[in-house]
Amino acid sequence: MILLAAVCVCAGVIAWPVRGGPVGPRPRRRWWRAALPRRSRPGADLDAITGMLEGIGPALAAGVTPATAVATSATLAATSVTRPGLGGDLAHLGRRAGDGDELAPQWARLYARHRIAALDDIARAWALSEQLGCPIGDALRATTTMLREQVDLQRCIAAATAGPRATMQLLTALPILGVAIAALIGVPPWQLYSGRLGMAVLILGALFVTAGRLLTRRMIRRASAPAALS
Repeated sequence: MILLAAVCVCAGVIAWPVRGGPVGPRPRRRWWRAALPRRSRPGADLDAITGMLEGIGPALAAGVTPATAVATSATLAATSVTRPGLGGDLAHLGRRAGDGDELAPQWARLYARHRIAALDDIARAWALSEQLGCPIGDALRATTTMLREQVDLQRCIAAATAGPRATMQLLTALPILGVAIAALIGVPPWQLYSGRLGMAVLILGALFVTAGRLLTRRMIRRASAPAALS
């Protein structure tokens, strides 16, 4: 039982839980793909939001009504995001726009739920446009520029941390690979870790692997966090 528990701990560390996909319509997936967790990709989500805003601007310039432009762009963006709830909220925005509702509260709701700074700017600009008739094109262009810079920054961070993450995965897999190699040469795991010393080594190894992964993730997260202005 102890051996089984240690193996389960190692397997659970490798298959660390990740956030699921968005709420709302999404393409059908095969059963064996549906059983796998869908990774949340913030860079891809920001890219989808940026594409949505970039689609709204030219549509407004071409004479399309704001409701139609937002409804079309938001519905398309809802199918390509991975953050939990974001897809459903974008689809909700598209439906509200199609119904002719005021959109400033909907943009503010998106910002309140997902804390994407650009959405707050869009909510404020849209409120001014609805109340005073101010043009929204300049605000959309400034927001998309800011989002593009944020997406580029996240991609640079992902590229810079790819090496440490790969090393973390390799160092996690090596102990488990050693057990598999021992089994191939005729030493089953229950003999390899038999006795009190074997059980102690197995449990300590599982704890060290878990602690190493947690520490590495914390170091990567702190290194990639934005620095505070002094």
